Amino acid sequence: MPYENKHVAILVDSEEFETFAVENPEDAPEGVDYVVGTREDGSTDLQRIQFDADMYSIEDVGAWIEEQGLEAIEIQEATGEKESDESEQSDEMEESE
Repeated sequence: MPYENKHVAILVDSEEFETFAVENPEDAPEGVDYVVGTREDGSTDLQRIQFDADMYSIEDVGAWIEEQGLEAIEIQEATGEKESDESEQSDEMEESE
């Protein structure tokens, strides 16, 4: 699912993991978050890398991934749109009835 303000490079399918944790190593570039997934057997892997869309273009993301020698199975562009929550949607449905 694309995010409002983050471009995402997906490296491993999320279905392989039970839990996720965001990591920000000291040597990570500013505006970059690493998401590590943990499998049922306890093994971990870098599942995706998230990039602040205000700091990186979608082209920057592709170039950075390539420079790091990584291979993304998908790169998702930030939507720039705020997701509405269910309460807003239910209010709108009630008003239209």
